[in-house]
Amino acid sequence: MSGPQGATGAGTKEGGGGIKRILLIVAVVVLAAGAAFGGAKLAGPKPAGGEEKAAKGEGAEDSHSHEEKEKEEEPKGGDHEGGHIVPLEVLVVNVRGDAGDEARHLRVAIGIELKEAVKDEEELKPIPPRARDAAISYLRTLTYEEVSDPDRLEDIRAELTKRIKKAIPKPKVKRILLTDYVVQ
Repeated sequence: MSGPQGATGAGTKEGGGGIKRILLIVAVVVLAAGAAFGGAKLAGPKPAGGEEKAAKGEGAEDSHSHEEKEKEEEPKGGDHEGGHIVPLEVLVVNVRGDAGDEARHLRVAIGIELKEAVKDEEELKPIPPRARDAAISYLRTLTYEEVSDPDRLEDIRAELTKRIKKAIPKPKVKRILLTDYVVQ
């Protein structure tokens, strides 16, 4: 009688130990992945040319002079200057096709780059609804053939920029960024 019960009891202990072992392995994997992710985030991007400077012995400069050199290397009036980028929620717009075609859709995500940084967050609140309205109003006028033609993308971007700039007089819009553009 003790044989079968002992075997069952032993099996339960091993089964419990097996579950503990599996949980321990899962915990170790999760912690290792978290440590790797955290290390990558904390390490951050390395400045360009850092290895070359170290090889030449130029790595002994203080961080203040390094920041000044980076500012000098940036082009004046280049794309790196500017203010906030206000992302819009993804837009999905029905586009017209030939008569009898099934419904087609354009999925587009837009970021609005402002010319200057905005100090008052209240100034940013009206931007997304106004920009979405301007974008939807324009994109709904296009046909499937127009939105799917790669040669027309820059024309569409230019017209969107014009309409969004008109819809948002302040703060000034520098340009729009198409961060996602899918025609279905």
